[in-house]
Parts: sequence; C-alpha cells; structure tokens
Amino acid sequence: MKCWVCKAEMQWSYDSKRIVINQPYTICHFSCPKCGSTLGKTKTMSYPYGLHKNISNEEYHALKTNNGIPTVSSSLVKAWYKTSPYHATADVPDKKSTALDIGTAVHSWTLEGVVPIKGTEKRVGKAWQDALAEAKEQNTVALNHADYEKVEHCVAALHKNPHIKMLLEHKKRVCEASVFAKHEGLCLKARPDLYIQSQGIIA
Repeated sequence: MKCWVCKAEMQWSYDSKRIVINQPYTICHFSCPKCGSTLGKTKTMSYPYGLHKNISNEEYHALKTNNGIPTVSSSLVKAWYKTSPYHATADVPDKKSTALDIGTAVHSWTLEGVVPIKGTEKRVGKAWQDALAEAKEQNTVALNHADYEKVEHCVAALHKNPHIKMLLEHKKRVCEASVFAKHEGLCLKARPDLYIQSQGIIA
C-alpha cells in the first residue's frame, strides 16, 4: 500500500490475530515511515503539518481531526470574524442552483482541467438524468447546452487576460493544495485555489 501523501510504501500492523474485512472498523493500522501519515483503526487519516498536493477535496472537507486535535477551516474562521459564532457554526444545508453549478464548472475547468458534462438543451428528460449520473460519477457537474457555452467563454476569457494567464500557466503553481498548521491546540486548515511560493502569491 502506497502512502497517499508522499507515495512511499506504508508499514502495517494489527492488534489481534484476525483482520476484519469490509466492516465499519478495521483493526489494521498503516503508517508511513517517511512522512508520518497514518490510516488507523477507524479509517481516520492524519497528515503532517504543511502543504499537501495529493489530498482530494472530499478528503479535505471530511477531515474533522488531524494528528489527534480538531481541525478548523479558513472558511469557518472568516465566517466567525465577519458574522458571528452562531452563523459560522450553523448547520446550513448545501445550496444547489444553476449559478453555483456554473461557478463550480468555471473553477474546476480553469484550475484543475476538469471539464463539466455537456448535457441536453433543457434540464429535463432521461438524457438529462443520464448526464447528471455521469457528472456524479466523474465528480463534476452537468450543464445544459447554453450554460456549457457560458462556461467555455468564461474559461477562454480568463486565459486571454495576460495577468491571469501568467498565474494559470506558471510552472511552479500549485492548484487546490491542502494546508495544515497547528495553532493553540487546533489544526488550522485551508485550501487555496492557487499558490505560487516563489512569488508569495496565494489566490
């Protein structure tokens, strides 16, 4: 088994003579001798403090503790400061709208090269449902023809802007990296869209 952080070979151990397969909990324990990442009994992952390029968006948002301490996202900190603790910690359901799908498509296509699924002319019918299913499988969004063209134009416009083009094509750019830092008993985490260390740029 390869480490998902540094790709070194993981070491494993178990605390019983039997290994439970396909159960909510496993008694296997994997650890990386190189970077210290672990995959333990309850399938909770732990990452060394610093910047990581190989953590998915889903893994990042699912990480509620790291190295045994609670994680606090940059989004929560900003909401806490700009609004109130109540607003920051409120359990608000995820919003869904065409506008959000368009924004997600532009973001993913521009920064990660993830192209949305081009569905049907209208958002109805079996063909549209098939497009939604395909988008879910590929971890992207489905758009109707008109919205797909809007996204294409937006992505093209971003690459035509000389300043944005320079950032997007910078050889040392890092897109959608995950950052972890320890601060006063908490693990602060952030996921900047784009980071160029040599230029001191975080976007």
